[in-house]
Amino acid sequence: EHTVVAQLQELVKGRPEELPEKIAGMLGKLKDAEKEIEKFRAEKVLAAAAGLADSAKDVRGVALVTGQVPDGTSADDLRKLVLDVRGRIQGGRPAVVALFTTANGRPLTVIATNEAARERGLKAGDLVRTAAKTLGGGGGGKPDVAQGGGTDPAAIGDAVAAVERLVTETA
Repeated sequence: EHTVVAQLQELVKGRPEELPEKIAGMLGKLKDAEKEIEKFRAEKVLAAAAGLADSAKDVRGVALVTGQVPDGTSADDLRKLVLDVRGRIQGGRPAVVALFTTANGRPLTVIATNEAARERGLKAGDLVRTAAKTLGGGGGGKPDVAQGGGTDPAAIGDAVAAVERLVTETA
């Protein structure tokens, strides 16, 4: 016990009675730094939205955006990005946005459709189930936005192709 206290004193440059306060301060700084890193990471992901919206392919009159974003993008950030891209597609065009990432070694997808796409039978939940099955997993959600994942990150390219096929067949 004394050895541990002595080691902590050496690490934080403080007396035994100062250890709790110094360690609490360090943990607070660490938490603040982690929040700042998360904020910058989220901003970086969302900065890609305009370029992704501009990359939309026309598939039988549907604006289709597919792609893979940097590994490690959180499910929450991926969802925000998908919704942001969907909102940037103008002109009342039917739109489907299907983005993929790998988080903790597992593939993840979020797919969103706008109202015009849903009127043509394109539902996010159906598209996610198709993509997630290809990824070796499952998923679901509502007709406007859905999320899924799997076990095989190497299958992301095949999952993108499966979504494109389903959009082509349904649109």
